[in-house]
Formats: sequence, structure tokens, C-alpha cells
Amino acid sequence: MPDSLVNYEPKSPTHLKLKLVLLAIYILLLAAVIGGLFLTQSWSRQTFGNQAAQQEWETWVEAVEAQDTSDSSVRRRPPKSPAPPALVLLNDFFGQCLGISVLLTTVLYASLAYFLYGVIASPGADD
Repeated sequence: MPDSLVNYEPKSPTHLKLKLVLLAIYILLLAAVIGGLFLTQSWSRQTFGNQAAQQEWETWVEAVEAQDTSDSSVRRRPPKSPAPPALVLLNDFFGQCLGISVLLTTVLYASLAYFLYGVIASPGADD
């Protein structure tokens, strides 16, 4: 029988506590990311979703279209969006923004938690 099976000791309660702490941090981090996205969506609707902001956007687009580019080697293309990009992104593509934010947060946190758990839970030189 392999020596590792003979000398097997179950994980200590410290390991369970560490996993629970890491899980709690993950839940708080996800809540902060999701809450932040919802707050940002609300802010963009208040800031860019009114008639004054829409008029300002249309004025800016018209100014870009009328801009003289004869002294420039590059012609600036006017935006095609009927609304400010921040409003379009956080209204029309909010689900995609939320999904990718949760996915990236999860992957990054899982990597960090894996390494942190390994550092804390591994036996030291004196063990």
C-alpha cells in the first residue's frame, strides 16, 4: 500500500475555516462587482438618458460631421450610434457586461484563492 494512504490524515478544521473565509470573500467580491454594475447602469441612465444629454450628443455628432479635415491626413468618421455609447453599452448590452464581469472576476479570484490556499495550507519546513 502506498505510504501516502497509510499515513493519511483528514484535513484539519483550519483548512475548512480557510475555505469558508475564501468563499465568503468571493461572495462579497461578486456582490460588489454586480452591485457596482447596477449602480453604473443607473448612473448612465440618469446622466445620458435625458433629453438634454441626447441633444448634446446629437450636437456633438453634427460637429464631427461638419469638421473640416482638409489639413489632416486622416478623416474622422462620425459615430453611427443614435445615443451616447455609455448609454447603449449599459442598456442594450448589460447582460453581456454582467456575464463577462462575473466570469472574469471568478477566474481571477479562483486563481488567487488557489495560490493563497496553497501558501497557507501547505506544510512548512518545520512540520
